[in-house]
Amino acid sequence: MAKLELGINNYFAVKRWPEPEEWVRIIKKDLGLSIAQFDLDLLDPHTLEPARSIQTRLIKEAADRQGVRIQSVLTGGVGYHMSLLLGPDLGLRLSAQSWFQNAAVMAGEFSADGVGGPLGAFSMKDYHDEARKKYILSFLKESLHAIAAAAKQKGLKYLIVEPNPVRREYPATISDALKMYD
Repeated sequence: MAKLELGINNYFAVKRWPEPEEWVRIIKKDLGLSIAQFDLDLLDPHTLEPARSIQTRLIKEAADRQGVRIQSVLTGGVGYHMSLLLGPDLGLRLSAQSWFQNAAVMAGEFSADGVGGPLGAFSMKDYHDEARKKYILSFLKESLHAIAAAAKQKGLKYLIVEPNPVRREYPATISDALKMYD
């Protein structure tokens, strides 16, 4: 029988315990857990270098010291509230692709297994225009290939795609998820 382990997303630390030693201590000592999902609300993937790499290293060191494994990286609340890979503007979609690729790099530096979260949302205008929706979904497909390539290069095993309750936030249905999987 497979062993089931409980972990926690560290979103609880946003703006309260941004210091890695603090949220890692809470996870390990206060909650008695050893698996964490890192929330990108604590470190934006577009943070300029060398600050991003320094922070990623400090986070990994704090987790390793206290015996907490960062199992995956999630886009977080900030990602959920943006149009990301489904927005109307090509430049912003390309920036979102870069954002996800940087997140994959961070996840690799944490020795995590996966990265991802919500992919974005169509504008109302694009959602109701079948041709635009088809075009943006083709962009999404290509973006996911590029993000997956970055993730694979960093040793990640999977991408996380978080389904959403609103039809404009793809994928929102089992049918959408199966199309994406195919």
